[in-house]
Amino acid sequence: CMVAFYWIYWTRGYWGQFMPLPSTGLAAPVYITATAACLSSIVTGQMGNVFACRSTRASIFKMGFFSNRLIWLGIAVETTLILAIDYLKPFQFVFGTAPLRLTDWLFLLTITPTLLLLEEGRKWLVRRRSRPAHGKWGKAKCDLSSSVAAG
Repeated sequence: CMVAFYWIYWTRGYWGQFMPLPSTGLAAPVYITATAACLSSIVTGQMGNVFACRSTRASIFKMGFFSNRLIWLGIAVETTLILAIDYLKPFQFVFGTAPLRLTDWLFLLTITPTLLLLEEGRKWLVRRRSRPAHGKWGKAKCDLSSSVAAG
């Protein structure tokens, strides 16, 4: 969220070197746009998160992106709502937002695959660590000490 907020300031010419971020006066539109970017980044992040969280261990690439069609309905609804909040005057007034540029959306849409791929990496590590230990020839290693003590 804050990355998107500062992205707006940075792309609008406010570098933030040892100065407070302006939120009033001539810079108020930048602040309002940054607020819209922050909110929009939460929504785009959740688009990646919804696929990442479908399983704690299984990869979405094996489960399939279209195996749960209701997810796509939810994404369509949240996309419609965030676009309304960012672009329609009544919603802009209520939520304190402003329209985003195409370049802002391109930046925000990098959040979706980033979150998804990071979570897929975590799942891969979990699956890799939970595999049984195998010997040189692919057979499971035997722990003879426990069988000798029991016998």
